Amino acid sequence: MVYGGTGIYYDQVILNVIGNARFTPPKKVGIQIDNPRWPDPFAGGTTTVPPPNISVIDENLRTPWNWNTQLGYRRELTRDLGVDVSLVYNRGYDHVFIKNTNAGRPGSANVNGDGAVRPDPQYTNVSFYSNYGEIRYKGLVVDVRKRMTGRLSYGANYVLSTA
Repeated sequence: MVYGGTGIYYDQVILNVIGNARFTPPKKVGIQIDNPRWPDPFAGGTTTVPPPNISVIDENLRTPWNWNTQLGYRRELTRDLGVDVSLVYNRGYDHVFIKNTNAGRPGSANVNGDGAVRPDPQYTNVSFYSNYGEIRYKGLVVDVRKRMTGRLSYGANYVLSTA
């Protein structure tokens, strides 16, 4: 028996109410301060707070989508043994990718000597969410199955793929 199918599938960018609120203008998700320094009573009680991390959403963010297709051949070899061979293809477009647009230059150090020099010293990391992501997958799937006989059933699979 020959079988197949194809379809276009759309993803959801945000799956929860809090996330939906985060994706409304001005599209700054939040501020996060990692490992804040607390006042040291032995150093006079003063300290500095590291710059925060922020997340920014591309205002032109599009809905990610995939084109998935599969074509296969199924054959019964014996009364209780069958083989299934199929080709799988998946191509994804506009997937959300996170890029740190404020990464420090390698080998550089800021004034305090505690990190790399960043394009915008007001923040540590700026996570920029945009449609940079793509998916490309091709696969050959071979599946051998033995139906239940004499209290025994088994299956073996082999996948050869590239992604």
